[in-house]
Amino acid sequence: MQVGRLTSFVLLTALAIFSSCSKEGNQPDAGTALKGKLIYPVTNELVVYSFANKTERKVFVDGYGYNVSADGKEFLWYDYSPFDDESTIQIHPFADIEAYATLTIPYAVEAAPQFVPGSETIGALVQSADDPLIRNDFHLLDRSGNRIALVSHVKDFAFTPDGQSLVITAEALNSAGDVTGYALVKIDDFAVEGSFTPTVIRSFPDYNLLPEDLAVSPDGNQAVYTYNAHLYTIPLTANAEHKQITDSRFAEVDAGWSPDGKYIVFGMNASAGVTDCSDIRIVPSNPSSPIILEPSGDEPADPLQPTRKEGPVKTLHCCAVRTIHWLP
Repeated sequence: MQVGRLTSFVLLTALAIFSSCSKEGNQPDAGTALKGKLIYPVTNELVVYSFANKTERKVFVDGYGYNVSADGKEFLWYDYSPFDDESTIQIHPFADIEAYATLTIPYAVEAAPQFVPGSETIGALVQSADDPLIRNDFHLLDRSGNRIALVSHVKDFAFTPDGQSLVITAEALNSAGDVTGYALVKIDDFAVEGSFTPTVIRSFPDYNLLPEDLAVSPDGNQAVYTYNAHLYTIPLTANAEHKQITDSRFAEVDAGWSPDGKYIVFGMNASAGVTDCSDIRIVPSNPSSPIILEPSGDEPADPLQPTRKEGPVKTLHCCAVRTIHWLP
């Protein structure tokens, strides 16, 4: 079976000189009434939080590496068996959680797969067979586990809300397999074999500096990601410059957008040595300067931080997250 393979892309941007950031952060509006619900994992549990009544409820347990479809109708989790050298992806409809479909693929899946919006396909990061062994490839899979397309040496990815484009951070390779650069790229027609149409959004000097935790805005015009441990947004246009929106002594990760695109929800990791558990925080998506964040502990640190209605610990926590999903 042939698959589409992106072996190179033209790095159109030079290394940008990062602008300095103001240390006077924007203060969130204390009167803001946030709406909808958040869906996120807490280790092996999938949890839904309601802004209306400030309560959390578990909707599923015993999975790991969760992700949720853009329309909120399905969720999945995955497991890799090194003894069998294969991965299992299990898909559940929220309307009937006990029902599920299982995909078994002969690859080592490295992070929670994602649903392609408006499609029956799924994207996954899979351990690459190329050197260096720490690289992953993007695989587009159908629901029988068949591979439809492949993009080599992808660090992270996200889909646009219409499901028509793939946004990646990746190491570019020429036809001989040599590295030619590192960039954030948007690929149209990514599901059409041999018809990739890449646009370089921004180049980076090194693989380790490529952003992670990508998420695309509801209108499809921007992405948010973690770069140098903090959140940045960037227009999805060629040669774009990114904008820092958070700053702290710690790390901001796993960002997702509010349904109206006005806010970004994310995890703030304030525990040294613990990389997969965070406090859930919210900031405006377009502040005039980076918002300076402080740890929250048991009580919220700012008016936008979501909290439980009851209990000694009012702040929310998430663990082993790919993206915190915010649904209407």
